[in-house]
Amino acid sequence: RFRFAAQLASSMSGYAVVTSLAPRDAPLQAVLLSALNDGRVLCVAVMGSGVTRQFTVDIGLKPTRETLEQLENDLRCEISVSKMPERLRTLETSATSPTRQRLLRALRESWGAIAPALSFSSGATPVLGEPESHDVDFLRSVLELLEHPTSPAALPGGMNLAVDEPSGVSSVTIAFKSSLGTASLSILGPTRMRYPHAISVAKAVSDALI
Repeated sequence: RFRFAAQLASSMSGYAVVTSLAPRDAPLQAVLLSALNDGRVLCVAVMGSGVTRQFTVDIGLKPTRETLEQLENDLRCEISVSKMPERLRTLETSATSPTRQRLLRALRESWGAIAPALSFSSGATPVLGEPESHDVDFLRSVLELLEHPTSPAALPGGMNLAVDEPSGVSSVTIAFKSSLGTASLSILGPTRMRYPHAISVAKAVSDALI
């Protein structure tokens, strides 16, 4: 269904499309953080079953042990893997330290590495026909978004519009609840894309997946 939805939305909109389905949820026991010497922070998520998952985030500086321990304590609560991005977003909003805020944002944006979403993309060829395709940064950004979309669990609900002026890429993304779980559909194109049409297509196709 989600593969066909990506193909259908691409055909209807004329742009590249990626659909994603969040993985099955699991309880989270703890989040452990360690500062590395190159400005990265190692994050180890301990599941309720005892299984661990890890990834690194690059924040460009080395946070103090006190900062990491305080954040570990703030994240030590009964919560599931899918709810952690929401928890991180809440803490990021209230953070007063730039280092803490930067770390929370990096963790939230990379949280999908804990349990990658199932994704299907379509429409890379139409993007190559856009005048912007001569720009390497534009192509790199589109391909990156197609291959590594943000996990649906990390997205706020409803319709979201993102414009990246440096690369010239825009995305129209809708996050929704399907019968299979939390999902999202993103339409990717140049910043001059036909937004009303893209939004209509995203809404119609996502409604069919609910």
